[in-house]
Amino acid sequence: MLKISKQVGDRLISHALEESPNECCGLLLGQAENDYPEITEIREITNIVNSPTRYQMDPQEYINAWQESERMSLDVLACYHSHTRGADRFSETDRRLALENGWIDFPFVLVVLHDRANPNILAFNVDSSGNVEEITVELI
Repeated sequence: MLKISKQVGDRLISHALEESPNECCGLLLGQAENDYPEITEIREITNIVNSPTRYQMDPQEYINAWQESERMSLDVLACYHSHTRGADRFSETDRRLALENGWIDFPFVLVVLHDRANPNILAFNVDSSGNVEEITVELI
């Protein structure tokens, strides 16, 4: 289970809507001290490919977000991006990129905007064999 504060959940959806039709992306921070990590902070990162079907985080903003998390004594608990069209699941491209970039057993949060009036927040994990598992998301 992945716990996300309501404030961060609202901001995830706002960020996805603001960047639509392009995908948005970023990192999610919080405390990993218990069985169910709690995400309490969001760091929006520029999608440098400006695409409705792909994202690539700005490398310097990505580094800055990691450094900021260390200064704040927070953990980077997940990365996120949006699907403004297409699958309401972790795509094959998402799975392949997770494996290529070594993001194994690390949560990916997905903001789905197929129905803009009812956006959805999902989370997935990819294991070292490439199997994708959906993670329960709880807004707190």
